[in-house]
Amino acid sequence: MAGPPSVKCKLIEVALPLDAINREAAREKSIRHGHPSTLHLWWARRPLAACRAVLFAQLVDDPSAHPDRFPTEEAQEAERRRLFDIIERLVPWEASSNEDVLAEAREEIRRSCGEHPPAVLDPFCGGGTVWVDGATPSRTGNCQRSAPLQISCTRLVNG
Repeated sequence: MAGPPSVKCKLIEVALPLDAINREAAREKSIRHGHPSTLHLWWARRPLAACRAVLFAQLVDDPSAHPDRFPTEEAQEAERRRLFDIIERLVPWEASSNEDVLAEAREEIRRSCGEHPPAVLDPFCGGGTVWVDGATPSRTGNCQRSAPLQISCTRLVNG
């Protein structure tokens, strides 16, 4: 009888480039043109930068999960720095429409999750932050919302 499937350590469990994520999350508050936050005053708006970084890091394996490819601490740290570079380019608001960065993020997710990454689900939706940023790199997402204003804003922002 086979045991349970092995669970690979994800990047979020080991480290994140918090300074870059925090800097972009703070900068996002001052964007006044073209940002979803300008549509409505959300009660508990989540910074898109932080959300995008967390979703990416939850889907991508940490290098320590692949000792065959990264056998030494130095090799693992070098790969982690490369993944951090992707996160740092992925978190600015402007990256939302940068197909080069999004394609690179999708490739990393595919490398960790295979051809069919898990769907990103957001049962409470709010302004659609989790859904927008979950669907952007992984191309799969679903959200639920019962408030008509939030449904309209989420649809407007996300097409």
